[in-house]
Order: sequence, then C-alpha cells, then structure tokens
Amino acid sequence: MQRLIGHTKADTTEIYLRRLNKERAMESVRDLSWGLPPFGAFVEKAPTRIELVCEALQASA
Repeated sequence: MQRLIGHTKADTTEIYLRRLNKERAMESVRDLSWGLPPFGAFVEKAPTRIELVCEALQASA
C-alpha cells in the first residue's frame, strides 16, 4: 500500500489508513436519526444586518 500511494515512510501511510477507517465507520451511523428530525431542522438562520436594523427601527417606533 505504501508503494501504491507513493509514501516514503510507512508512518504516513498508516495515518491515511486510520483516517479512511474512521470515515468508513462513520458512514454506517451517519444516517441514524434515533427518532429525531434531521440536524438541519435544529439550525436557525442568523439574522442579517438589514433584518436587525429593521427590527430595531420597529421596536423604537
């Protein structure tokens, strides 16, 4: 494997292989939801500066 990738040190190849193994392990659990909505449902869009100015103007009116 080391020669195929072109690494001169076996340590470097081991680092790449460990990372590949972690990524493969995460693929099996990535889509599990445990009954919860997708993560994107929890993420709120931050207000823009224009929205903040409009809110401030409405509050002062």
